[in-house]
Amino acid sequence: MASTVTIDGLEFTRYVQSSFKIKGGGLVIWIDPHRVGEKEVGADKADLLFVTHPHFDHMDPEALAACAADGSVLVTNPTVGQELEEKLAADVRSKISVVTLRAGETTEQRGVTIQAVAGYNDFHPKEQGYNTGFLITVAGRRVFHAGDTSQV
Repeated sequence: MASTVTIDGLEFTRYVQSSFKIKGGGLVIWIDPHRVGEKEVGADKADLLFVTHPHFDHMDPEALAACAADGSVLVTNPTVGQELEEKLAADVRSKISVVTLRAGETTEQRGVTIQAVAGYNDFHPKEQGYNTGFLITVAGRRVFHAGDTSQV
């Protein structure tokens, strides 16, 4: 199911859809975790979690619960932030802090610089703020995760 590659000291593991785990700089980052559970996560609980948009295959409450640790920071857009309140179990919400960004906004979490960028796909090409990509600077490397995008 998963495939792993290491590039410039960052370990990238791809699962399904746009679900990735990135390890580097002493951190574990999960992006759009989907169809991963305790078995796949193991000891690699998230320091940082990212959710690009609210579709079930990107905002998977069970996978988020498996990845979350006490003190995990979840970075997403305001649309997802609102939906998380009702979709995540209370015990998971109590473990994590949620940071919402609009396209163009930047934050620093856990020593990682994060910039949100607009994402569009064939189903929601004009709904600005629905899909979000992220530029993530970790361990001196800049990684771009486009979210759920396609040509429009």
